[in-house]
Amino acid sequence: LNADISELRFGIVGCGATGSAVAMLLARLGARRILAVDRDVVEDTNLNRLHGAGPGDVAERRLKVDVLKRHVEGMGLGAEVVTHVGWIGEDACRDPIRCCDVVFGCTDDHDGRLFLNRLAYFYLLPVFDVGFKLDVADGDPPRVLDAAGRMTVLLPGSRCLLCRNVVDPNAATEEHIQRTNSGEH
Repeated sequence: LNADISELRFGIVGCGATGSAVAMLLARLGARRILAVDRDVVEDTNLNRLHGAGPGDVAERRLKVDVLKRHVEGMGLGAEVVTHVGWIGEDACRDPIRCCDVVFGCTDDHDGRLFLNRLAYFYLLPVFDVGFKLDVADGDPPRVLDAAGRMTVLLPGSRCLLCRNVVDPNAATEEHIQRTNSGEH
């Protein structure tokens, strides 16, 4: 199985908590080629969940994709990480993501998920959309109200993220306008 995994090209869209964990686990399973896509920098609030990140990354305003690359390649397991700084739907990212054999969607926005949904069905590309939600009540100490994890597999013949009510098309439209034309938003 590890020999088969080593031959595949993996894409990870969103390199925060979930994406950094997926990258680390893929490398441990034998993945050798990983594309990491994200445009965000490491912030203080990421340090409790972003694999490989430390206070120096916050101070240096280091990109999440660069932290993921450093951490995964630093494990010494033979994985190579290629990074793309930007949003998944940008023209410059389309060819690299289409070259992947499997994509993990670890983004927290509806617009990104909607794009990956279209990508999966248009190119017949398996996409694993991963989500985690934790609701915490204010208080001293704070308490967990709800925790839920989800993995939705997008394959030909399976229902899409819209059909499963995972993506809100109105939220996706608002996010798209905010990202592409903040003045209009």
